[in-house]
Amino acid sequence: MLGPGFATRNPYAGFRHVIRTAYYGPDLKTCRFKIVQKGTFAVTRATGRYRGLRDSGNFRTTLRGRLNQTGPNRCGSKIVARPTVTYEIGGAR
Repeated sequence: MLGPGFATRNPYAGFRHVIRTAYYGPDLKTCRFKIVQKGTFAVTRATGRYRGLRDSGNFRTTLRGRLNQTGPNRCGSKIVARPTVTYEIGGAR
């Protein structure tokens, strides 16, 4: 599956190909969960000082979150916290 282009505030455009998604949790006592995506990415167009940049490689995105608690050992479906971190490793040309 090809994901959408990178965020518009970035001076480049590209795509991500998600190869694997893993879901962990939620832990019923804390309602915390984690989602990890791994795959490949490519920068296909760059502007400004990045004009002409081409890059590709692997990425890993980790989303850690917490669902609302609806009772003892019960979690709802509303996400109340969700920091996300993405690492990209590749070689620029």
